[in-house]
Amino acid sequence: MSSSNDHHLHEEIAELRARLEESEETLRAIRSGKVDALVVQGDGGPQLFVLQNTGAESNRFRSDILEKISEAIVALDEDHHIIYLNDAAEGQYGVERGHALGRPLAELYENRWLAPDDGERALKDLQDTGAS
Repeated sequence: MSSSNDHHLHEEIAELRARLEESEETLRAIRSGKVDALVVQGDGGPQLFVLQNTGAESNRFRSDILEKISEAIVALDEDHHIIYLNDAAEGQYGVERGHALGRPLAELYENRWLAPDDGERALKDLQDTGAS
């Protein structure tokens, strides 16, 4: 029985260490300026927190430009969760920003490719160049 408790404690410690590492990684990204906003999942759904830093003015300028573009713009994190969408994307997909942020892209949009290899090619282009 003690062995079972020990095993459970080891699993719990491993999970806590993984969560701590994830938190430390997030803090490193914030401190280095690689992150200018966070989407946090809470009881009331996802919430967007914009971080103010020395680049805040340029971030606001960039955001203002993206809002004025008439094409739909959607930004995703590494796990394909929506971290940004502009007004045009809200209109095109019929979803409010507050509802979409933090949710998987698949809940908003389904890719349909003309040829079987088009999806893989687009993903490779996105990973290689940042655009597809």
